[in-house]
Amino acid sequence: MFETFTIKTMKQIFNIILLFFIIVIDVSLSAKQYGKQQVKSQEDAISWFNKYGYNPCLNSTVQCSLSLSSLLEDYQRLFHLKITRKLDEQTKQHMNRPRCGNHDKSITELKTLARLQQYKIWSRSSLKYSIRGYPTQLSQTSTRNIIRDAFEAWLDYIPLRIEETCSTCSADFVIDFARDQHSDGYPFDGMGGTLAHAFFPEDGRVHFDKDEAWTERLESFHLSRYQSC
Repeated sequence: MFETFTIKTMKQIFNIILLFFIIVIDVSLSAKQYGKQQVKSQEDAISWFNKYGYNPCLNSTVQCSLSLSSLLEDYQRLFHLKITRKLDEQTKQHMNRPRCGNHDKSITELKTLARLQQYKIWSRSSLKYSIRGYPTQLSQTSTRNIIRDAFEAWLDYIPLRIEETCSTCSADFVIDFARDQHSDGYPFDGMGGTLAHAFFPEDGRVHFDKDEAWTERLESFHLSRYQSC
């Protein structure tokens, strides 16, 4: 069985990209659904924490050490889970949900002006986007319509003009569907796990995992959001 993602999901992803220029998404799947389980053991949890930026000691230039229980406590506290300091079933389910591929930031970091000031904003109000790749499950026409509608929905609320340009033309947003390693340092991991990621202005790259089961059909799942990237 494959997880499916609706037109509405894709529109929501693009709307949030245009607001924060990052991907903000989380899909809560039931235990009966099949998906890629990244975290099953304590070793998996350590690798997951390293991958998504929860271990400040990973690349530290000074002596530094944090226990797995400390990392679990920080994670549980951040996402309002029951604080057990253990890799319990609730925590594993939360960690295994499909997510953005970039590092998470703490609430404190996201609210810190100094942190936000390092990111640029667009230097002009007229922008273009180019679609360089497409999902295998949807036609190029359907994909273009979904992306166009998502941009247009956001343009009702922001003072920007955003238009599509050709697939080989220079563009501010470069949208692509890719697999595995794709030359940006953030490899995709196949079905489940990381869904997509994007980069701050004025980079503009927006990548979706081509191995996900993108579709126009509405399936039964609950969609919620949390701050990532």
